[in-house]
This record gives sequence, C-alpha cells and structure tokens, in this order.
Amino acid sequence: MMMTRALVAVGIAGWTLVASAASQQTVFRGTVDSVELDVAVMSRNKAVAGLTAQDFELLDNNVRQTILEVSRETQPVDVTLLIDISGSVTDRLLSAILRAVERVKKDLRKDDRLSLVSFNQRVREHLALKPAESVGKITVDRPAGMTAMYDAIAVSLATPPPQQRRQMVLLFTDGIDTMSFLDEPAVLDVAGRSRTAVFVVAAGIEARLPSAFFAKLTEATGGIVQVVPFLPVNIVVIQPGMLGNVTTADADLLDRPFLRALEEFRTSYVLRYTLLAVKRAGWHDLVVRVTRPGTNYTVRARRGYIGG
Repeated sequence: MMMTRALVAVGIAGWTLVASAASQQTVFRGTVDSVELDVAVMSRNKAVAGLTAQDFELLDNNVRQTILEVSRETQPVDVTLLIDISGSVTDRLLSAILRAVERVKKDLRKDDRLSLVSFNQRVREHLALKPAESVGKITVDRPAGMTAMYDAIAVSLATPPPQQRRQMVLLFTDGIDTMSFLDEPAVLDVAGRSRTAVFVVAAGIEARLPSAFFAKLTEATGGIVQVVPFLPVNIVVIQPGMLGNVTTADADLLDRPFLRALEEFRTSYVLRYTLLAVKRAGWHDLVVRVTRPGTNYTVRARRGYIGG
C-alpha cells in the first residue's frame, strides 16, 4: 500500500522520529463495526452547541446511516504540535511560536496530552505525548536548514491513535517544502487513512505558500487553514463563509490562531454510527448535514475515509 511504502521511506531516510507503526495500515474506524467522525458545526462564526443525533443526517457512500451517539467535549484530546524550524524562521517568529505553544499547553485540560515535533531537514520529537499539566517549559533547536514538511506531516499521522481519545495535529510553517522524500499525493494518501485532524497555521505571504495543498490536507482530515501575514500583522481565516482580518500585537502574532485551532477542534461533535448497507473495504465518501431548522449552519468534517 502507498502508506506503508511512504512510512518505510521516511525510516530509510534516517531522520530522528520514526513512526512505531510503519508496517501497519491505518484505517479510519473505532471498532470492527463502529465509525467515529469529528464534525464541527458553526453559525455566524460561532460553534453551535446542543445538537443531538436527530439533528444530523450522515451519508456514507450515499447510504444514509443511523447515528447511534453524539458527544461534545467529553473525550480527552491529544495535540501534536508540528513546528517548522527551518532557516527562514526568524528570531521574532520563533519567539511567537514558543509563546503560542505555551498558550496551547496552558489551555489544555487535565486529561489532555501534548507532544511536540519540529522539522527542518530532519524530523525530531522534542516532547513525547504526555499529560499537558506535567509538561515543563518547551524549547526547540535554533532555526536552520531546509524544510521537510511533507515527511513531517506523514510521520505525525502514521501511528494509529488509541480509542476514546481524539487526535489533532497543529502544524506551523512559514513556507514551502524544499527537500522531503515524499510528495503531496503521498502525504494526502496518509491523511486519508488517518483519524487525526490537521489544523494549519501558516505565516508569510499567501501567494508564496502551498495554499492548494493546505486546503486539500485540511479538507481530508476535517481541520482548517489560517494564514498569518507578517505585514500587516493580522489573521486571515481560509474557510467557506469565514473570512476575516484581526489585528494582533507582534508578540501575540500566533496566539489567536493556535488557540482558535484548539478550540474549534475541542468543541466539535463526535458522531458514532455502525456501518450499514455499505461494504467496509475501500474508500468511503462522507456527507454530513445539520437538519435542525432555524439558522444557516456551516458544517466541517473530513470528506471520507478508507475502511478495511
């Protein structure tokens, strides 16, 4: 399978962090018969609370499924911070990164866990997954070198997550990939097999960023992209129906987009259903709608998964 080859390739390349499950194929499922799906529901740029199973319609390969359970903010979350420390990251930007990382750590709850992985031409785990409250001050290496972003994303998505915990990767980068062994299609294939939501915070001029790739990556996994230009210092949120500019202080450059990513993930719903009248193997297209009348909803969920 493409994923297996991709992960083996990362290991052969000799970088520091290697996925422990390189020989496994990750499929998007909870148990043999059950599927769980993260679904964010927004109205007027605010998360919508109080929805029940009767308020959702879910199609799996065009077949309507019966939603057995809907939960919100009940499962603990595991957050992997995936941080670009290539040579283009300035001292100012590095300070903003570390400040935002500390803000995320502080905002996590007692049962939540945190890990931190950096990348330039290497992919290095600085902090293994552990309870956020037990994590001390976080540091990374000085920025230097080139950018193996695709390889870093693939490694971070490789290990199948434990049950009863929700997984997100918060990726920060300030540019394009310059030396990965993997390419965009390989990374998107890994993303399609993963249960982890990817949220991207990118700093720089939007025209010089791989915006199309970021859009595909977040669409595939149920995350969002936020672009933070340097001048003027503001936040541009790339999401249908949600585009705005917010001025920030220089020291707080990344605080709001990092915390927004965490909040949007944490406040999304988890829908659980048992697959009916659809073969489990192969690709599954997903469509999720909110049927409760009375307002306009923006629904965000991964576009599909690979069953096995």
